[in-house]
Amino acid sequence: MSADFSEVTVTSLRCEYLENPLGIDILSPRMSWVLQSDQRGQKQTAFRVLVSSSLKNLNHDTADLWDSAKTESDQSNHLEYAGEQLTSRMRVFWKVRVWDMAGRPGRWSEPAFWSMGLLRLRDWEARWVSFQFRGQETALPSLRKEFDISGNIQSATLYATAKGLYEIRINGLKVGKNLFAPEWTSYRNRIQYQTYDVTELLGAGRNAIGATLGEGWYAGWLQQWPPEKNVYGSDLELLVQLEIRTDDRELHLIMTDGSWKASLDGPILTSDMYAGETYDARNEWRGWDKPNFDDGNWKSVHMKRHLGKARLVSQLNEKICVTEEIAPIALSEPRSGTYVYDLGQNVVGWIRFSLRGKAGKTVQFKFNEMLNPDGTIYMDNLRAGCLAEETRRQTDEYICNGAENEYFEPHFTYHGFRYVEISGLGYEPTLADLVGRVFHSSASSSGLFACSDELLNRVWENATWSLRGNLMSVPTDCPQRDERMGWMGDAQIICQTANYAMDLAAFWNKWIKDIRDDQLGDGRYPSYAPYPLADDRSTGKSAWADAGIIVPWTAYVYYADKRLILEHFHSARGWVDHVHRENPDLISKQKSHGVDWLNIGGTIQNEFFSTAFFAKSAGVVADMASVLGKEHDARKYRRLCNDIRAAFAREYMADDGVLAGNSQGAYALALAFDLIPDHKRRQVATRMVESMNDNDGVLTTGIATTHLLLCELSRNGYHDEACRIVKSRQMPSWGFMVEQGATTIWERWNGYVPGVGFADNNMNSFNHFAFGAVGEWMMRELAGIHLDPSHPACKHFAIRPRIGSSFAWVEAYYDSLHGRILSSWKVAGNRASLNITVPVNTTADVLIPTKDVDTIEESGKKASMSEGVSTVKAGENNSLICVESGSYEFAFHV
Repeated sequence: MSADFSEVTVTSLRCEYLENPLGIDILSPRMSWVLQSDQRGQKQTAFRVLVSSSLKNLNHDTADLWDSAKTESDQSNHLEYAGEQLTSRMRVFWKVRVWDMAGRPGRWSEPAFWSMGLLRLRDWEARWVSFQFRGQETALPSLRKEFDISGNIQSATLYATAKGLYEIRINGLKVGKNLFAPEWTSYRNRIQYQTYDVTELLGAGRNAIGATLGEGWYAGWLQQWPPEKNVYGSDLELLVQLEIRTDDRELHLIMTDGSWKASLDGPILTSDMYAGETYDARNEWRGWDKPNFDDGNWKSVHMKRHLGKARLVSQLNEKICVTEEIAPIALSEPRSGTYVYDLGQNVVGWIRFSLRGKAGKTVQFKFNEMLNPDGTIYMDNLRAGCLAEETRRQTDEYICNGAENEYFEPHFTYHGFRYVEISGLGYEPTLADLVGRVFHSSASSSGLFACSDELLNRVWENATWSLRGNLMSVPTDCPQRDERMGWMGDAQIICQTANYAMDLAAFWNKWIKDIRDDQLGDGRYPSYAPYPLADDRSTGKSAWADAGIIVPWTAYVYYADKRLILEHFHSARGWVDHVHRENPDLISKQKSHGVDWLNIGGTIQNEFFSTAFFAKSAGVVADMASVLGKEHDARKYRRLCNDIRAAFAREYMADDGVLAGNSQGAYALALAFDLIPDHKRRQVATRMVESMNDNDGVLTTGIATTHLLLCELSRNGYHDEACRIVKSRQMPSWGFMVEQGATTIWERWNGYVPGVGFADNNMNSFNHFAFGAVGEWMMRELAGIHLDPSHPACKHFAIRPRIGSSFAWVEAYYDSLHGRILSSWKVAGNRASLNITVPVNTTADVLIPTKDVDTIEESGKKASMSEGVSTVKAGENNSLICVESGSYEFAFHV
């Protein structure tokens, strides 16, 4: 690069967390970028952003929408657009350049873009349409329309949504990669729409558009205890607006109205999220999604005059789509004519299967996560729940049409499975006939952990597989049985690990709106969101409702999303105020879901548990208020938090540091939530270890406190004990799961025990992410990557690994909004090395586990003399080294 320009490069341009998003509906969208440089100490001292209405203008540096001008600032995230007013349908192009620490300008970034959606209700000229005889159907409805376009097409944009689920096809091709669009929201309040660029799918002359609708979360079965159908509505409806511009600048509108045709005689007989899909290939219409199809037997649709009360909002979270394909590793025949495929990995999604058979032959596919002793698929844990027929739980059926080559791939269902049992084929299949199609909300990976212990590496992989599989528009509890709800308690437990592992900024933004949509007027949060129940029986539960505060705050710490906190503050304050009103003596009596759910032998009093979360939430609301500059509120809730802590200590802590219940979980919870006075922490931590020794070192914690126990052991000087726990292979432990062949995290410690068999079939999932929260301890305590809430999004952070403890090496990275953070250490004899990377435009505090500062080397020289090192200071047991951005190689004695 020329000496006239900085060597700092600008990459990863994003708008509202997404790369080149279409159809956003935020009037002041936020722009972010990442800086890269091999030079230490580099940082941004100024930026300039150009925003244009065309790529041509942008390439000529003409900013007809906004020129930020050179702005002296190190801000590289959440820069709000402040230019000309943005209007519906606009396509906006932008680029950025930065000035480095020496004041030299860099080159312009590559261009990026976003487009605006339909910002006003009157922009929707389309109307909801449905098939009016729904309820007597023999199949799911399909709708279609043909139309002519004269002139050359310059651009074509499709806006689409549904009450239910939809798949749209244009001229024989599927539109987009989205699955289960428009995804799950509180449909009574908010329905998402999607925006697609379909220019390449259309041509001059005759065209056709078609859609198939599924029941999904809107009208299909939902586990409501007891289960119900049609919770949000019974009629499946479609809303489509296709806008085509031709070279004569004319705008052609193709939209859902009374001119569309519909049929209920198609091939998808049923397709339920829980039960599975039945597909009759004999009913396929050849060419129904192409021009010149004879739809004379199709019926008129019913059109609504108004768009309804629910708000139409743009989808600003990553779509659900296929992210991976997995080939099976084994094929067996446990019974004559029954074949079982083993994918080798517990996944979430469905299969694509190639087959052949006479017309009318029915082939059945069963899906689940474990096998019975006889090699057939284990289905007992799926519960009858919302499904009347035992055989239809996670079961698909395909009815052949007699073609020489057929294949089956479902449409509006999904399964949690490692094994697929197939019957009815009439011949022996091959491994190549089946492929597993893995899908989930497609947020990208943001972190990786590896170490010298292969057991822990498998535990990390299991946790990330469970995390991905349970991101299905909302953070579900499980992907296989009749539940799959957005349980909030599970989400607040896993959210730290989740953010290390995946870039969930957009995902949380969407789901936090779901939480607010279904919050009760008195401030109570539901136990899961969306919350389709018509009553309040599962609201206001401690730890679960508190997710409405903990998850947004955690998202802020990882992503510095001040707008999220601003939008959510009133809601968060409402929950704390509700608990305070109900419990003026500050000892909370709020109920919970089993307190420390799924513990084995641990006991925590309900009031102890609830009061701890009351204090935690009050403290977080105080922190939110401080971030927003609401000093009065900050003082109010900080005072409340301190008063709750004092009440907690009086009620539950004895003079000798013993806490009420004397259980591992109780100590971990109190220490993690800082409910113990500073002068008592060491004493209480000692009692925590004693309570473990009283149980022979075996865990008694459940989903709410296990990860807290590990972190508090390490935090309070018992790191070796934490390491012993995570390396254990005895039940209960993660290693025990792995020993039994687990490739995801189990719901229960004792989900399967050799010689005993399966645990309670009424509730026994082998893919739950709650116990996967161990990943937080791995990244924070072993790899040492610590975020600093006072400098969110890792603007400043700490690298504080606990080196040794029977591990020879650990390597991890986390892709923050500012770039990749790397922490890698290894021990050989009495020498250790620590390699780190600090992203451009950030700084870090590095704690080296030696107080002998003069023996610490960096890249072969004394650390204090190394470029990029600003401070070297010896402590009681560690040395603090403050560094600027760059990569460093430390070596020292241990």
